[in-house]
Amino acid sequence: MRSFRKHQKRFRGYNDSPAGVMLPIAFGGYHYADLRWGKKSLASAKRQAEIFVKTLGPLKPGDLPPALDLEWQSYPGGTKDEKKLARGKDLGARAAKFPASQVLAWALTFLERVEELTGITPVLYTGRSFWHYRLARTKRLARYPIWQAAYVALDNLFGPPEHNPPVSMAEAGTLHIWQYTGKGKCYGYRNGAGKIDRDLFIGSEADFATFLVQPKGEA
Repeated sequence: MRSFRKHQKRFRGYNDSPAGVMLPIAFGGYHYADLRWGKKSLASAKRQAEIFVKTLGPLKPGDLPPALDLEWQSYPGGTKDEKKLARGKDLGARAAKFPASQVLAWALTFLERVEELTGITPVLYTGRSFWHYRLARTKRLARYPIWQAAYVALDNLFGPPEHNPPVSMAEAGTLHIWQYTGKGKCYGYRNGAGKIDRDLFIGSEADFATFLVQPKGEA
């Protein structure tokens, strides 16, 4: 779930509700990065991490690890058209204004602060183009599990994809979660008519259990 400071009470309520406790669903939150540059850029990254952790509240065994959502829309003027971006368009002045070194520094500041506060290694959500143009060519992020957006055409919008997972991104950490569509369906959401993101964990049921937040002393 996406976390917001102004929705803090509602956000926590999902995890603590009777349905959230009884259903065999792993609860988790992600922070949609707000990349604002200037002298206080890294201070902003640290502050956003602190707000995120406060919004999440105490993580319990069986919860998903916290995640940072970092993509082109994370800063003003970011494009939603990854095909346009892949063709080399829509970079220009923005690429010069927001150099990869600053994006990397921001990401590391956020991720390290979240880990410091929670004791849990956070997940990094991103797409291949953003990784290539803004985060790659470094191994400093390799220890963070990857949640990658790589959309494919689906015959069944209610089910898993009949495709192989994407190839791991160069210098990236292990691919654990694959977001394979933003147009999926769910019978419990708007009577199956609404569009939702659908994701697939890469691994076995035992791997998934290990991926979740562990009881203290068992991590």
